[in-house]
Amino acid sequence: MFDSLRLSQRAGVKSRATSCMELSCAHDAGAAQESWLAQSLSRNATSPGCQIMGQSSLFGSRDFSAPGKASNLWNDGWDGYSSARTRMTDAIQKAGSKNVVFFGGDVHENWVGHVKADFTQASSASIATEFCGTSITSRHHVASSNDKVPERIERNPHFVFADVEKRGYGVADFSPSKLQVSLRTVSDVTSKDATVQTLAQFSVAAGQSIIERV
Repeated sequence: MFDSLRLSQRAGVKSRATSCMELSCAHDAGAAQESWLAQSLSRNATSPGCQIMGQSSLFGSRDFSAPGKASNLWNDGWDGYSSARTRMTDAIQKAGSKNVVFFGGDVHENWVGHVKADFTQASSASIATEFCGTSITSRHHVASSNDKVPERIERNPHFVFADVEKRGYGVADFSPSKLQVSLRTVSDVTSKDATVQTLAQFSVAAGQSIIERV
């Protein structure tokens, strides 16, 4: 067992447990939390377990523009705080952390991908992985469709999977050798008799920042 340290988005609220180390922060974390985060990453860099970044949105950059057009970014998430995001990815690299996994949500869509040292360069090294889950009870917006998902992933190749239509939750299974994540979806959020299916499964080997489809 090893330390788990969690910092609430309310500054100064901490709790300890004995499981995977968890680092929780908001994209407007501020200097105090950023300093705490950098120290925690360095202190746990050689831990055999994963370092979980629990935060409230999609961390990876997501460009909605068509090929050849100027970037079109969603600035209500981390794309609106690119300097803070760069400070975080710099801290991960400086600490030499090898098992960092981001978990997020709040975008009503499933997104799975690699966290890059530099999101503006497709060839940039992957320094962490990310699983951003959808909502579990909100209804599917009629304007949301998977039709454009292949185009968006081509435009943002650090992502390996996305689904904008289905609702559900994720299950993360941690073992000494790997992390396995199952995306679970419900057939109908308005029905008490809804069924549950596995939409997709992924694994990340210990010490690697590479996502594999199971």
